Amino acid sequence: MLESAKKGGNPLKVELRGKPANSSSPIVILSSGVFAPSTPNGQATANAEGITTVLSQLPIDVVSPISFADAGVSTLKTNLVVSPAAALVPAAAQRVFDIRQQGSYKIGFFGMVGVDWDVHFNTKKGGPNDLSDEHKEFLVSEAKASAKVLRTEYGVDFVVAVTNMRLSEDLLLSGATQAKGLEKVDFIFGGYDREAEGIAHPEIVMQSQKSERKGKGKVSGGWFEVTSPEIRVVKSGAAWEGLSVVEMCVKKESENLPELSSVKVTQFHRLERYPPFASLAPSVRILKTIDTVTPALANLTGQPLFVSRTKINGREAAVRHSETNLGNFIADSIMAYYDADMALFPSGAIRCDRILESVSEEKRQFEVIGADIIDCLPFQNRLVLKLVTGKAIKAALENSVSKRHADGRFLQLGGLRINASLSRPEGERIVSARWVLQEHANGTRIEEDIRDEEHYTVAMTEWLANGWGGFSMLRKGQLLQGGEAQGMTDTDLFFKTFGEWSEVDNTFISTVTGKRKQKQASVVLKEYLDNPYLSGQNSGLRAVRYKMVLGKDGEKGVPIVSPKTDGRIHFHTEGNSV
Repeated sequence: MLESAKKGGNPLKVELRGKPANSSSPIVILSSGVFAPSTPNGQATANAEGITTVLSQLPIDVVSPISFADAGVSTLKTNLVVSPAAALVPAAAQRVFDIRQQGSYKIGFFGMVGVDWDVHFNTKKGGPNDLSDEHKEFLVSEAKASAKVLRTEYGVDFVVAVTNMRLSEDLLLSGATQAKGLEKVDFIFGGYDREAEGIAHPEIVMQSQKSERKGKGKVSGGWFEVTSPEIRVVKSGAAWEGLSVVEMCVKKESENLPELSSVKVTQFHRLERYPPFASLAPSVRILKTIDTVTPALANLTGQPLFVSRTKINGREAAVRHSETNLGNFIADSIMAYYDADMALFPSGAIRCDRILESVSEEKRQFEVIGADIIDCLPFQNRLVLKLVTGKAIKAALENSVSKRHADGRFLQLGGLRINASLSRPEGERIVSARWVLQEHANGTRIEEDIRDEEHYTVAMTEWLANGWGGFSMLRKGQLLQGGEAQGMTDTDLFFKTFGEWSEVDNTFISTVTGKRKQKQASVVLKEYLDNPYLSGQNSGLRAVRYKMVLGKDGEKGVPIVSPKTDGRIHFHTEGNSV
């Protein structure tokens, strides 16, 4: 959506066929996280405020509870009304709600968030089977309490929850609050949930990258339409490429509370495919707003950091399911930085969803600029080094290939080679896992099986180290390095490694490159790291340069790299995969 805004369009003002039944202006709801709030050197706040400035110029009325929390910003210059998260408000605290008048009816909004990445549920049934009883009770009680307050103290006719939760939690909330009365929640607007793609349920209309082919109703020109009295949940907002328009028909009998008699949902799965979208006139206000927030980042993001001899694959469909050269590039870099035995990097931290291929045709080299790195690694994930048992590593690898791997827990690996079979039961999918002790320039390797009781040094993100995404087995490992507030992040690692490249680095990289095939890699690396001319530099950054850099591009004056896949993650193809 922001990319469209940069081009002058405003996807929230797409002209629809016909007119809504109510002549009031529609209420615009943003029910998904909005920020990729990272720029190197601790400038996340500035970037988040910049995005907020742009969003404040769009006709958004209600925002989901953690849209701004993602940015880590406490005070924002914005005119947006944010519905607070009921699930985050202490029981004794006063709740704050958002009240909107729509025609003759008053609508009350409240926000709710889920239990983040550790929710496990049956994705085939789409039900809340694996939520804890305590969590179920908490969600339902908070929702009912919010609905009752909105009706009794604020006199609203309808109660709407704006959520940032898994589908299982939305379904739980919907089922437990649909009885007539003061505690009823009439409708739920939820953010996109990739884990729930393909699930069919009569009360859900859910935007999915696959739903144009699988959904019910009329599908044409990038949009999808369905009308039903059963609809109570709309999930929308996949990767900023979608919009849901909801029209509600109301019935009211005598003195009873009004009810929704039917709901019509029009979902735009790819706005650019909807013909009227291309004809939208540029928004001068939006263009001017963007001009005010981008100059500060121009020097940081517009300069080339390195050139690659290969296209770099950052597509979500690849990084969340398989080995990719971008994943290898990142994992090998953080492994080199900490001189670790191995590295684990969650694919959900890679967000560019594209191939980096700004190409120099004459050399077939692909330029990567700072903006590309921010696009790929937007979250400033802090990096750490932990001492972890082989048993815990194997368990982490099993979680990486579980049924929920597509939610971002699939791991890109460094220093490891695995064979897996998705046709096996969960918990038994890793066929083999081997540690690469040494890897030579000619491609030969010294490997050994990972042993349960052995301890290994593992570079990873702090998110993994804290056990998120089902990686609780990694919490117990001893923290060896990292974790400080100002510690190295994945984004910073690339800017510092390649953005602070010097002629001294180039001279010594060129010198040792010719020796790599003549000596063991460890010997050549020691010569490079111990060189007195580089003693003032971060040895970890020098180790990354040695590992990843092939030389210098004479024209652009930046390092040359060549990220590759090497078969370190292999899937057996026999049987039916999940």
